[in-house]
Amino acid sequence: MSAWHFAHETSEFTGDIAAIRIQERAATGELETWLRQEEGRVLGLVTNGNRAMVMVMNEPDDLGSTL
Repeated sequence: MSAWHFAHETSEFTGDIAAIRIQERAATGELETWLRQEEGRVLGLVTNGNRAMVMVMNEPDDLGSTL
């Protein structure tokens, strides 16, 4: 299983780092975050600050599943 990366970045991160970065982004008004794996899997997170929706897509044209 490959590591996750923030979209348009190449550095890998841990779950703890991802949580911190997503919180930092939300605090600055960036309420949408996209992560990806090299195999093409994509994870999107949208928040309003209180709630979040997470969508997982197995490939770019996939309809996705929400969590």
